[in-house]
Amino acid sequence: MAASFFLGLIEQHKMIVMKKIAMLLIAVVFVSFGCNQNKTKTEKTQHQLTTNKKESVDTNAITDKFPNLTPEEHFHAIVNDTMTLREVAKINGIGEPFLKTKLGIPTNITYEYPLKQLEKNYKFTLEALKTLVEDTKNRSASLAKERGKKK
Repeated sequence: MAASFFLGLIEQHKMIVMKKIAMLLIAVVFVSFGCNQNKTKTEKTQHQLTTNKKESVDTNAITDKFPNLTPEEHFHAIVNDTMTLREVAKINGIGEPFLKTKLGIPTNITYEYPLKQLEKNYKFTLEALKTLVEDTKNRSASLAKERGKKK
């Protein structure tokens, strides 16, 4: 009887130790993933900034949409899949609630998911987001330029 009691205690102790080891491993994975994720975001954002400057742009397509803007006046959005929607909104100077509404994302979602995840869950593409930001900014610039000419 005493032996079975001690065997029961040993089994309980093993389970507690196993749970603690599992929790420790999970914590290590989350911490290491978080550190790598932040580094990747920074690197990709910097890469995106330099890439946007070098990208060749179809100036005919842009000019057709906004004929009163010169190619130099056209806005080029910064978007990559590791960014959050809040980061896209802030970097590109556009409202996050506006982007959520246009992309079909509920405005009450406050957790900052990477675009890669939002893209899968809400069925939009990064290219569509980039086009949305660019068209919105270019439309504003075009209207402002028209208002300036009328005065």
